Amino acid sequence: MYSIVLGLALATTANSSAANLPTWQTDYRQAKVVAARDHKPLAVVIGNGSAGWEGVVAGTLSENAAQVLRNAYVCVYIDANTEAGKKLAGEFEATGTPTLVISDKTGEKQAYRHAGSVSSEQVATVLTRYAEPNVTVTTTEVGNQPAAPAVNNSRPFYYPVQSSCPNCRN
Repeated sequence: MYSIVLGLALATTANSSAANLPTWQTDYRQAKVVAARDHKPLAVVIGNGSAGWEGVVAGTLSENAAQVLRNAYVCVYIDANTEAGKKLAGEFEATGTPTLVISDKTGEKQAYRHAGSVSSEQVATVLTRYAEPNVTVTTTEVGNQPAAPAVNNSRPFYYPVQSSCPNCRN
């Protein structure tokens, strides 16, 4: 079972240090375990190459937003250039890269999803919103589009399991 995730990346600046960057996990299943244990949402970035996550943020991320990402999220990077990454990107139904996905704290609902680069202001707003301790996710925010009912992530992490028999209603 896969869950939701947010992924996003930090574009580094000349005065940024490695200590300011989040730790990016590459094992999605292990990241889900850590997120469940720590009651943190996932931030998943699907990109290309070893530093493909850098394409998510258009510009630089503020230190405050970077701190929220480091402290309030379990960060996952999926390299869609690898076989395993390509398969997982397919399960996320990521049609392009970069893609950023943020889960709720249960990892069962997708709170936010955006394909392509996201402005640094929008990333900061989204990170802060879904890091709040009492936030309840009832809709999935998709970029700048109107929110849709939140999807239960019973398979892979984004779409509900559908019965192979339309008459069974299982």
